[in-house]
This record gives sequence, structure tokens and C-alpha cells, in this order.
Amino acid sequence: MEKMHLAVGQGVPRHYRGEIWKFLVEQCHLKHLFLSKQQPKDMPYKELLKQLTSQQHTILIDLGRTFPTHQYYSAQLGAGQLLLYNILKAYSLLDEVGYCQDLSFVAGILLPHMGEEEVFNMLKFLMFDMGLWKQYRTDMIIFRSRCTSSQACSMITTGTYTTTWRGMRSAPASAMPWFLTVLALQFPLGFIPESLI
Repeated sequence: MEKMHLAVGQGVPRHYRGEIWKFLVEQCHLKHLFLSKQQPKDMPYKELLKQLTSQQHTILIDLGRTFPTHQYYSAQLGAGQLLLYNILKAYSLLDEVGYCQDLSFVAGILLPHMGEEEVFNMLKFLMFDMGLWKQYRTDMIIFRSRCTSSQACSMITTGTYTTTWRGMRSAPASAMPWFLTVLALQFPLGFIPESLI
């Protein structure tokens, strides 16, 4: 396993990323490395797709904002956007977070590398098993607690953002979307999975 971590650290070829990510998730399941006790409703993906959610309209509006220049997502209600819609709609039925715009970026990074249901399962793994859902709670308490240091914020911000946040006890509520927007819109989609591995 140590050799694999070293190899992954050196970069995974694009056409193997989905398989490697799934393999790593399987390893976590085998070792029971679950960081969160919050678990989703146990309902099959196909069943969730048949249900309605109060957040469908919001999801549809946000589809055009998710990697709008990437060819996979650029066609309005094209194949990429429709798959993304299905994943986000199904996920919105699982927990207290429901849907928020930032989830489309997480699923959007995964979708070019694996199938629709695999992305849904990977999103569940990231959100529940790895505890990422805490970042998306409406009170954003976990995210804010991780941005309490103005030095930490200034390491990844420049210019007026550093000046604005200096001396604040916590990052403003707009910080999370701002960080995600910088990551998602300032770098090519291919860069993001490379930087996450």
C-alpha cells in the first residue's frame, strides 16, 4: 500500500484515475477507515432517481455554472449536464445538506473519470465516510473553524482578499464559494484532479 501511495503522489494518468479512486475507496472500506458516523439513507440510486426533490429547480439553474467552458458540461442540458443533474438530484434526497452549488463541482470533477452511479457512490463516500458533509452544513461551522487563522487564509489568497480578512476571527460565509470558484474557474478541469491526488 505504501508503494501505491508513493506512485499516486507522483501522478495518476488521466485514463486510470477513476479506477484508482475506486480502488482507494475499496481499501478504506476493507480497513473500515470511516471518519464520520453520519451515514446516508440506504436507498438504491435507481430508486432515488424516481423521486422528486424540492431542490430540482436550483440544481437545473446551477448546471450551467459548473465548469461552463469544459466540453463535457458546456452543452445546455447535454449529456454531461444531465448526468450531473441525476447525481445531484439523487444526493439531495439523502441528508440534511440536501443540495448546495458547491456539490456540483465535486461531482463534476469525478464524472469525466467514472460512470454515473459510480460518481454517486463516490460522492456518498466523500460526504459521509470521509465526513465532507460537515463542510456543507448551513451553519458552515466546520469550514469556519478551519479558516479562523488569518495566516491560513493569506497563504492561499492575495491582494485585497488578504487585507480584507486580516484580523478577522473567522472567514466570512462567502469564503467557501470563493475558494471553490478560484479552484474551479481559474484552473482547467484537468488540473483539479491532478492537484487532489
